[in-house]
Amino acid sequence: MKKVILISAALSLLLVGCAEKSSSTKVAQDSACYFMDIDSAKTSCKNGQVAVFAPSRWGNEQLPIYAASSFCDFRFSIVQTNGGVSCVFTDARLKEKVADKKDDATPAK
Repeated sequence: MKKVILISAALSLLLVGCAEKSSSTKVAQDSACYFMDIDSAKTSCKNGQVAVFAPSRWGNEQLPIYAASSFCDFRFSIVQTNGGVSCVFTDARLKEKVADKKDDATPAK
């Protein structure tokens, strides 16, 4: 009987480690934001919104990858084609880019 209890306890501890941790970002299912260039993402979208990037210019297949790496939350699924990207928006990396631009604009002493 003690072995059964010990095995049950050990298995339950192992299974607890396999449980998916809840994300702190809640996905807003009631709306999506649409934009055509990376710069307008930060003004068009809020964290957790479904974001759709559909570039106004075609022919550069690197644009969707650049957009995904700039604003997609990689904890969630990302849909990407050579014509656009749909994913859950995060501004974490956009904030870094803004800080980098400010650092670049500061004159060297």
